[in-house]
Amino acid sequence: MKRMLVATAIGILVTVVLFFATGFATGACHCVTPTIVIFPFSALLLASLDSQATSAAVLFLQFPIYAITIGMPQGWKRLWAAVAVLTSHTIAVLVALNLHNR
Repeated sequence: MKRMLVATAIGILVTVVLFFATGFATGACHCVTPTIVIFPFSALLLASLDSQATSAAVLFLQFPIYAITIGMPQGWKRLWAAVAVLTSHTIAVLVALNLHNR
């Protein structure tokens, strides 16, 4: 239980930091590419469903879910969880960028 709480807290902290960093980066380049790269699942939902509420919920849940997924397993399973998170994030970024550039 303690590992889950620590992982959730880390995920929330990372989300807040990256949310503000993405806001600054988006303002600097006047584009949405930083948002798509950091939060690809919310970008995909916004592009497909056009639902800002659902997209925002996914945006704020993405990194806590990543942290729980990586933080809960032990040993080699943690490495495989990190590889799975990185792979799914990379695929989502590529799909979201491809949809955005159409």
